[in-house]
Amino acid sequence: MTKTPPAMVLEANFDIDQTGETLEWHFARSDGDGNPDEGKNAGAIKFVVGEKMFVRVKGGSQAPYRSFQVLDCCLITQPQIIQCGKDMPTLYAAPSLFVKGEGHSMGASIKLGAEKFEPHQVQPDPGSDYFEITQVWGGHLKVGDDHGRWELSFIITVLITCADGSSYVRVFNFDPECEVGPGI
Repeated sequence: MTKTPPAMVLEANFDIDQTGETLEWHFARSDGDGNPDEGKNAGAIKFVVGEKMFVRVKGGSQAPYRSFQVLDCCLITQPQIIQCGKDMPTLYAAPSLFVKGEGHSMGASIKLGAEKFEPHQVQPDPGSDYFEITQVWGGHLKVGDDHGRWELSFIITVLITCADGSSYVRVFNFDPECEVGPGI
């Protein structure tokens, strides 16, 4: 019997008042693995062949605000060396760990359609002064069977609408390393 790979959820969080552009991020897998705190993969993301990755974005603030709209969102994968040594050719991982269709590797730039981000939850947390809005991307990406390591950059542009109706655009990002299989 074939075991179904676990699903991974990328959660990217920002505060609309933050001065920096770095997203707070977390990868959560149904089996509890995926974003190890210890060992050789600490701080990286450990993917499993065949797993589906979903995306959730949270925007928060100390003061209520009307909304945020995703204008564009992109994942960029930078392949790392998987083989090198004396009298050996230097080999790199595939352009992306994600595949389309029947296992063909996607390119290094993957656009997550902004139109697929939908408000999922507006949460004025009871007893808290922190106001959060969550949006979920209505698609998923599938991890292929190529083993390797990649730098994984996530870049998102959002239109933030304040309580008074004014709005402005912000760009946020993060870029951890990720691995499928033993990496090298």
